[in-house]
Amino acid sequence: GVGAARDGLVGLGVGTGQQWLDVAVMVGHPEWIEDPKLLLDRTALAPAIDEWIAGHSVEEVLDLASAFRIPNAPIADGANVTTFPHLRERGTFVANPRDGATNPGPPYRLGAAVLRPPGPAPCLGEHAVDEATDPLPAARRKAGPLPFDGLRVLDMTSYWAGPLVGSLLGMLGADVIHLESAKRPDGLRLVGGVPPTEDQWWERGPIFTALNTNKRSLTLDLGDPRGIELLHRVVATCDVVVENHTPRVLDQLGLTYEALQADRPDLIMVRMPGFGLDGPWRDLPAFAFVIEDAAGLTWLTGHEDLLPIEPYCVGDPNAGLHAMVGLLLALEHRDRTGEGGLVEAAMVDAALNITAEQVIEHSAYGALLQRTGNRGPMAAPQNLYLSADEDHKGRRDSWVAIAVETDAQWTVLGRALGDPDWATDPALATAAGRVAAHDAIDEHLQAWCDERSADAVVDQLWSAGVPVAKVVPPHHQPDLAQLQARGFFEEVDHPVAGRSRLSTLPFSLSRGPERVHTRPAPLLGEHNAELLGELGLTPDEIARLEVDGVIGRALVTDR
Repeated sequence: GVGAARDGLVGLGVGTGQQWLDVAVMVGHPEWIEDPKLLLDRTALAPAIDEWIAGHSVEEVLDLASAFRIPNAPIADGANVTTFPHLRERGTFVANPRDGATNPGPPYRLGAAVLRPPGPAPCLGEHAVDEATDPLPAARRKAGPLPFDGLRVLDMTSYWAGPLVGSLLGMLGADVIHLESAKRPDGLRLVGGVPPTEDQWWERGPIFTALNTNKRSLTLDLGDPRGIELLHRVVATCDVVVENHTPRVLDQLGLTYEALQADRPDLIMVRMPGFGLDGPWRDLPAFAFVIEDAAGLTWLTGHEDLLPIEPYCVGDPNAGLHAMVGLLLALEHRDRTGEGGLVEAAMVDAALNITAEQVIEHSAYGALLQRTGNRGPMAAPQNLYLSADEDHKGRRDSWVAIAVETDAQWTVLGRALGDPDWATDPALATAAGRVAAHDAIDEHLQAWCDERSADAVVDQLWSAGVPVAKVVPPHHQPDLAQLQARGFFEEVDHPVAGRSRLSTLPFSLSRGPERVHTRPAPLLGEHNAELLGELGLTPDEIARLEVDGVIGRALVTDR
């Protein structure tokens, strides 16, 4: 979370067991390591950690955390983010070609041969008469039933941001090979609260099973020369390699783009480091929460009278989707020219592209955007309101969101409420008047919602034309009638984890397919024999590799 140092705000986080051990030592409480209760709940430690942070400067906290390899970042806002030495060294920000205001650069880097220089946004009507364009060369890839049929991808990723790229490709027809090792599996297998006492507990991680459908699993110990040799042979059969480790990991193994391109000259490699392939922060561990800290997402989340709150995990899928767009551009370039290439899709660059308004507002107008809770700049009233519903424990925790953007919506809201005296005040007829009286309006709306269920509030206001919705917990989303009607969730049966409903694609294709999850997430090393057999290895050779631990089908621990 976010802490207040002597001279500013800083974000720290623990994403692995080792990081928990290290942060306990760093803040001067090694005794925490011996307390088994803290393996499940560490909320009581917040005051002690906050006190430690408060005794240091931002620079001291960041330097110490980096030395311990604990995920960390300064809390960025529209004013300070352009001053960060790492981003300045990488040339992350550019001047807008039209007015000179500071903008983030593209969220992926593909080289001048692919990505044209930035141009100004068009003025209204500037291109009313379309200019003639040269016809595009015919695509080199053969068309199939699905967009990525025939595309083979080596997915050397872990956790969320990287596997999302392979997940999308797999749902759209690509042959995706998810590479792990029995000693170092995808960390997402181990996330989700499944205790090690469960049989095959590493196969039950709920997020792993959701992000890795349609993939085949290959395990290779890259600490063994035979594992490296087999990896190169696999790469030679692939169109695309995707990885999301810190740059030093593959660099130390000699698995740079140049080295892999020797295996496959037209290879496209997508690298997704947290902070990029160069710059002072290049080798810092980067989980989603510190990416949010460093890009301004954290700064605008929460209430103005409290410390900012990390959105927690927005940085991961956002990075995966931006990397996917970068890959699409590289594939299009290869289809036209036959040339592969390196796509650098840094997580922080992707996040900066969705927080761009902060830098632009400050650069162009000197305005530092601030946290406004559940309110926004375009509607008043806008907030979350507690309904009368109670959960199975008798607690009131059911909310509705109401947002009035126009004077007409305000009028129909008043009618839906029965035109109470407070709502007919002429001062509230304009947006400016409603913004000035927002607190008072919130009190009246909350009192009205206090007496009604969430469904009753939505039914009454929606039918009147007021923008309103229930706040739905994620685990209830598959039950929403609209999503059910669109088939957005599909039920998938995993051989160990069992049946679950998984989200699909955020768009529909007129040519199908009817189902996108054609097979469940793979078991660890499930396709070792199949994939190595495709390389020409005999059953005896594959068996020897398993005996020697180069490949494996069960988690290997140090215990």
